[in-house]
Amino acid sequence: MQKDYLLAFFTIFVVGTHAQTLGGNSVFNFLKASNSPQLTALGGLNISQQTQDIGLSFHNPALLRSSMHTQTQVVFNVYPGAVRNYHLITGYEAKKWQTNFALGINYFNYGSTAQTDAAGNILGEFHPADYVVQVMASRRYLQKWFYGTTLKFIYSSYGAYRSSGVAMDAGANYYDTAQFLQVGLVIKNMGLQLRSYDGTTRDDLPFDLQAGISKKLEKAP
Repeated sequence: MQKDYLLAFFTIFVVGTHAQTLGGNSVFNFLKASNSPQLTALGGLNISQQTQDIGLSFHNPALLRSSMHTQTQVVFNVYPGAVRNYHLITGYEAKKWQTNFALGINYFNYGSTAQTDAAGNILGEFHPADYVVQVMASRRYLQKWFYGTTLKFIYSSYGAYRSSGVAMDAGANYYDTAQFLQVGLVIKNMGLQLRSYDGTTRDDLPFDLQAGISKKLEKAP
């Protein structure tokens, strides 16, 4: 039964990769932003090193573990130009289904911007914002393998220009405690733009294929 789940899981995201092309322009690039302090400390990119930080599973659902049951992380970031970023994620273990779940949101508020007409007359102000809501699920396969998937709803609002989209991530993680070795693979942002900004055509999402290896040295603290 577990082999059937694994086969279906990889079949879904292999088919989904045909929806986008690599390179070029894309929308919703805020999806690439780091949401966790630990992830930022690791350079903003980590899909292999599993710790007890539930925030890392936001970028690879295979890093979600049963030990994160009821764990909640709240992050507030301040960027230059009055940009504010709010992040929330919480986990839940469904023992009956042997599945771990998490719900998260990443929200960017870009402050207030003057709204003008073509002649430069100020008509008021608007509050541009981006956010993504994610539902993550993960399971264990045998002793050292973990796999998971993420479903996303994405929304952007820049005054009169608004856009929405849906996407999916699929990831795997190999964790060998005896060899201090962790390996991660994730296919990110498979999906489509449901509604394009006024006056534009639909663009690709920031599709990405990532692989990583984390190795702890034997004598390291």
